[in-house]
Amino acid sequence: RKQYKLVDHIKTATHVAWFKTSDRLDGIAALVNKNVSGQSGLTGGGRTDNSFRLKKLDAIYLLKIDDVQFDASGVILPSSVDLQKAIRGVEFAYDYSLCQGITNTVGTGTNSGKLTLKSATFKGERSRGALPPYSFSYNHEQKNPSYNKDQWDRWGMYKANWGSGNDQDAHHRNTDPSSVDAWSLAQIILSDGGLMTMKYESDDYYKVQDS
Repeated sequence: RKQYKLVDHIKTATHVAWFKTSDRLDGIAALVNKNVSGQSGLTGGGRTDNSFRLKKLDAIYLLKIDDVQFDASGVILPSSVDLQKAIRGVEFAYDYSLCQGITNTVGTGTNSGKLTLKSATFKGERSRGALPPYSFSYNHEQKNPSYNKDQWDRWGMYKANWGSGNDQDAHHRNTDPSSVDAWSLAQIILSDGGLMTMKYESDDYYKVQDS
């Protein structure tokens, strides 16, 4: 079973950076069953074990260490954090608009896709807006296909011209340049109004020696 750890905070003698997190809708773990021999096995079918949830990073705040409280294990008590005392911060906004129809999620409707970063906003003292947000665009209208477990190429990229023929190895080996940028970051609008645009190209696969 997958294990991971989260950073709750980083502190110095005078200040602490608090990493605020919350449950995300996607990334649901597969259910672990016990078979006849007592060995663990994973069942398929997507959303199976809602007891274990991955987290998303909602914000990072810088505070004076005297302005927060810690529990017995050394983790910051969220109820003790007064954002009016924050010195600096950055807040992240998300939706689930990319890759709709995934199976390992508790989301429904427009929330049935993968976690998608939409903006990052830098805050000043007392969590006041210091700068306009950085905004992220993924070209949803043209390159946001729904989830399909078979639509991929040898490089792990999305492949739109998927077919269910007999030669599945050739299917995954051949790339599809027209869809290589599916679900990929297309544009960043900077806080000063500047614009960054991303372009992608497909990898080529020919053969491995002696194969």
